[in-house]
Order: sequence, then structure tokens, then C-alpha cells
Amino acid sequence: MIRPFFALLAMAASSLALSNAYMVYFEPGIDALGAIRAHFQAQGLQYTIRTSIDNQFANMVSFQLDSRPHGNVCAQLSDLEGFKSCSAVKSIGRPGPVQPVLNGHRELE
Repeated sequence: MIRPFFALLAMAASSLALSNAYMVYFEPGIDALGAIRAHFQAQGLQYTIRTSIDNQFANMVSFQLDSRPHGNVCAQLSDLEGFKSCSAVKSIGRPGPVQPVLNGHRELE
């Protein structure tokens, strides 16, 4: 069986969670950026907004906390109005070299 090219790339790449970085998705129509800012201001936490998107396709904010959080950040944010999901941000490294596959077997050199 010949594996698709992208499957080989996925096997060769490695991922690493970025330190204290998260992506939070909200329901359409919610001021996601305002909700995140208000939450962290109330908690007295320092943070950096990595990016935010609010359009017909997505409503999300990505941020990075300046210090190690106390407890589960995603669980704490789940009480915000319009919260949909939260996940840690991962950095995916560049894939290494991929060996060609012929008839389901690696070619011999």
C-alpha cells in the first residue's frame, strides 16, 4: 500500500506545545477579544494577544500568558459567554527527509 505524501510528512514532523499559549474559539457575535481581555484583567494576569479573528468563518483569540498559569486555563475560560472550545497552541517542526515509497516498500539504494 502506498501511503499518501501528507501522511509521510505528518509522520516525519514533530510537535511541541508552546509555553502558556492557547487558542479559544467563541460563538459568532461574541466580542471574543473583549472577553479575554476582561477575564485576564479581572485575574490580574499579564498576557500577550498572538492573534484574533472575528469574521463569518471563525471567532477566535490566541494568547500567551506571561507567567505559568494556576490550574487549567481552558477550564477557567469555559465559563465565558459564548465559549466553544480551547486548546494549547503547538508548534509543528519542519518535517525531515522522506524516503520515496514504491509498491508499498522503500526503495533500496
